[in-house]
Amino acid sequence: MKSSSTPVTAPDGSLLLDTPSSASGPESVDAWELIRRLERLAADAKGRAAVIFDADGTLWTGDVGSDAFVHAFTEGLLREDARPALLAEVEAHGLGAELELQGTRPEDADANLLAQELQRAFSEGRYPERATSEMQVWAYAGWTEAELREHTRRTLKRREHLSQIHHTLLPVMLWAREARLRAVIVSASPQLVVDEAARDLGFGPDDIVAGRAQAADGVFLPALAGSLPYGPDKVRAGKRLLGNVTWLAAFGDSDFDAEMLSESKLPVLVRPRPALLDRLGQLRRAVLFADAPPHHP
Repeated sequence: MKSSSTPVTAPDGSLLLDTPSSASGPESVDAWELIRRLERLAADAKGRAAVIFDADGTLWTGDVGSDAFVHAFTEGLLREDARPALLAEVEAHGLGAELELQGTRPEDADANLLAQELQRAFSEGRYPERATSEMQVWAYAGWTEAELREHTRRTLKRREHLSQIHHTLLPVMLWAREARLRAVIVSASPQLVVDEAARDLGFGPDDIVAGRAQAADGVFLPALAGSLPYGPDKVRAGKRLLGNVTWLAAFGDSDFDAEMLSESKLPVLVRPRPALLDRLGQLRRAVLFADAPPHHP
């Protein structure tokens, strides 16, 4: 008989467990049990195989793409190049009332005020999550790659990023590399932001597919370069990156990871949000990663 577990909700709304197994819902497994299962799957796989990770909320706590974006507009760093596209988003979604209460018409606001309005609307459920993720990719219009990388490094230092990494997943990543499996990230955050955030975990740019903005002459434009890896597009992006490779396991925390999780032989829920748990019917093989903090008596 499996022991029961007490659910613990993290500040971001995700689910933790304080014991390694659960009496109901997906079975809870720790890193070592997960590796044992992956070893069996790898032995049965024909040809090349991979493990696929979401980034924000899965490899680390919080959202580095959102943090970098908020850091940019609070410091007044977004540029005029992004303003027309930001204004179009505000108008298309019927936003801007808060700006007008503060005495600024949206059409008179700069890029940073418009970005702040969109972020506030997202936090209040008035601006869709996918649109927010797309906007956070192209909002750096007018920046160069070097500028965004430097800004991201400052953001990561400010958020104490190394302390936010889910270190309980490190044995799984190490095992995958020692087993000569491909370990990759598929994320809806900006590509360069994820590049910097995942560097200390051993992921290089060729191991990551994420949101990309169009660019001209080395300067970002206020438009996406292709579809955002979000929801079903995560599967398409992962397949473009990996080609004809067996997906042994996929790791995610959000409902828009569900299709990517379902594509793998072993879907692994990491601190899952309630909306992902609501889709368990589509993830019948899923396990819950036992990522609880140390238990203190």
